[in-house]
Amino acid sequence: MRKPSTNLKLAVIATFALYVAGAFAQMNVAEAGGVVVDPAGDGIVGAVITATNTATGSKLSASTGPAGKYLLSYLAPASTT
Repeated sequence: MRKPSTNLKLAVIATFALYVAGAFAQMNVAEAGGVVVDPAGDGIVGAVITATNTATGSKLSASTGPAGKYLLSYLAPASTT
């Protein structure tokens, strides 16, 4: 019995990778990000950002990094404050 060729293996892996990427594209979540700066324009390290879902009251928080940047991932689709 012949072993599958390397090209066939790569084609199967590439097809699977595209399928998985498409599955994640269908997720019903959002991200919000930005930069927190002081009046001089320098990034503020360690600031806590909190998004609150106004319908449920659930909260998601993130802290700013070295340049004052933050990212809130996996936000449910809703109105937030």
